[in-house]
Amino acid sequence: MEQLPKRRVTRRFAYILFALLFLIGALVRLIGLGAMPDGVNQDEAMAAYQAYTMVTEGLDLNGYHNPVYFEAWGSGMNALEIYLMMPMIRLFGMTDFTIRFPQALISILCMPVLFLLFRRMFDRKTAFIGLFLYAINPWSIMMSRWALESNLAPAFLLAGLYFFVLALEKHPAFYLLSALMYGLCLYTYAIVCLVVPVILLLQILYALIAKKARVTLYTAGFVVIVGLMAIPLLLLIAVNRCWIPEIKTAWFSVPHLASWRQRDLSLGNLTSLQSFSRLFELLVSQSDGTVYGSFDRFGLYYLFSMPLILLGLVATIRKCIAKFRSRTFSLEAFLLIQLLAAVLACLLLKGININRVNCIHIPMILFCAVGVRQLANLKWKVVVQTVVAAYCISFLAFTGYYFGEGQTVLSDQYRPGTKEAILYAKDLTTDTIVCRIHGTYAKVLYYLKMPLEQYHANIVYVDPTYPEPASFDQFAFENPQKMETGDPVYIIEDDFIASYEAAGYTVERFDRMAVAYLPDAVNGG
Repeated sequence: MEQLPKRRVTRRFAYILFALLFLIGALVRLIGLGAMPDGVNQDEAMAAYQAYTMVTEGLDLNGYHNPVYFEAWGSGMNALEIYLMMPMIRLFGMTDFTIRFPQALISILCMPVLFLLFRRMFDRKTAFIGLFLYAINPWSIMMSRWALESNLAPAFLLAGLYFFVLALEKHPAFYLLSALMYGLCLYTYAIVCLVVPVILLLQILYALIAKKARVTLYTAGFVVIVGLMAIPLLLLIAVNRCWIPEIKTAWFSVPHLASWRQRDLSLGNLTSLQSFSRLFELLVSQSDGTVYGSFDRFGLYYLFSMPLILLGLVATIRKCIAKFRSRTFSLEAFLLIQLLAAVLACLLLKGININRVNCIHIPMILFCAVGVRQLANLKWKVVVQTVVAAYCISFLAFTGYYFGEGQTVLSDQYRPGTKEAILYAKDLTTDTIVCRIHGTYAKVLYYLKMPLEQYHANIVYVDPTYPEPASFDQFAFENPQKMETGDPVYIIEDDFIASYEAAGYTVERFDRMAVAYLPDAVNGG
């Protein structure tokens, strides 16, 4: 039998390895997407309901046409996730799977983008290491299965950087795609409005100084596209600073929010040791005490990864310094720029958690890949094999936990059975139903697919100046831990069942939720 040339065999192996890693990464992000986690988080429910009313009625929850930013809870919700949900809802209806699919798909598309970017910045081996680490990364997997609108930001920052590099290395027309990605990124997460300008300024300055870029129609187009895409957000700032009235038209809206989130940021944090300490503690522990973005036993990047991340960071800095001294252009510098911008944004926040600092996670994964590559360069074969084996074993342990016991842990947050409890209570009575569950009203709207007219018909607000309903339709909303009884029907979390049974209520349980009712006071009683 004729032997294939070595180069062809190597290329075929590379294709097979890429396909295998991509398939593993895609499967772990898609399998059981609509059922694991079971139930929806309140932010998912709010975003999905806004997308649903936009599809069915052309308006958001608060009556705006195509808003650049959704008022939602009152303090606002980023727009891009909602607009990405709309085609899925229009085609397949509103389900837990369809509302999560855009997030999962974008996480999957990050894999080839990351691979191609790293192949240009470093080499093919480093690119495969980066693809491997991203495909099996706990944070990325968990975020891809939770439709939180702000977690789109890292993907669009990555795509923006990739097309910027292509513009420098291949053809300047890619500047236009880079501008589109960075422009869309502005609508993923409010803090990114500070990250993107820093990234663009430093990237453009470095490329111009290194004479890798020059002023052309393409670079002018880059600036124009980003500038035009930023204008609606500048109008949002002007409206909410009360410099101009809100804009409410049949085609485009800029709402005045009940609460402007600018207070969540503080320039004083940049000089605060406490801010550095909080960020350092979160990255080292790889946990913020919640289970939305990581499990304590595995962390964000796997707990043993931090030395490798530091090794990769140091190696990248040293390489950039060496190239700077030799007056050689360094693509690796763009990774440092992304990290610097992410750190600055994290430090500006008054309170941080895994989701709020999401812009930092992909750079951390990439520096980890560089760290593993450094070990390989040292010819420490046994060490490299041990590290790769440790990641494989950790990934198998993580997936086993996530799709098994971890779902029980997540149920504290997602509360499976909420839909069934709401529908059961609504069938039980036409009188008032008191809801004592976290994120209640968004979940009621989501599961009942309530028309906007019905929602607004008899709504009563907790505060007339803030869009948080105390009641609407037949539903009233109270603190989950409130134990006073007297109403005929309550929707409650299963932690409090005993108190209602002791008060003489009949309790029907639905997974982590329950309906407590007085039989004589409901339909047919």
